[in-house]
Amino acid sequence: MSIDYTMALRSVSVINEQDSMANIVKRVIWTIRFFDTDHVEIGSEASVETYLDTDALSAESFTPYENVTQTQILQWVFDKQGGQEFLDELLEQYHSETLVKLIADESYTEKDIELLPEA
Repeated sequence: MSIDYTMALRSVSVINEQDSMANIVKRVIWTIRFFDTDHVEIGSEASVETYLDTDALSAESFTPYENVTQTQILQWVFDKQGGQEFLDELLEQYHSETLVKLIADESYTEKDIELLPEA
């Protein structure tokens, strides 16, 4: 099984003003969807809440909310959570096993139990 993933933003909250800077991205809720590349329609999703470090912002490197992209924010939170190690941990602890189960479940045919005799 070859597992890949996608990431998506769910919500972004900002600090209105801090140290003469405005609209500082602080809290991000995002999802990671793991899937087997042979069964992309079957996935296991993780919801993640990440608080970005905002204590030591510099005016030179600061990007306000109005100028960021979704990809940029996703990279920030991915890095903050630990990058590839974070993904590997999620897969190991839960999502890899869940995908195996979900793929197996897709191969089963559910039967109508109402057609079974009671005795």
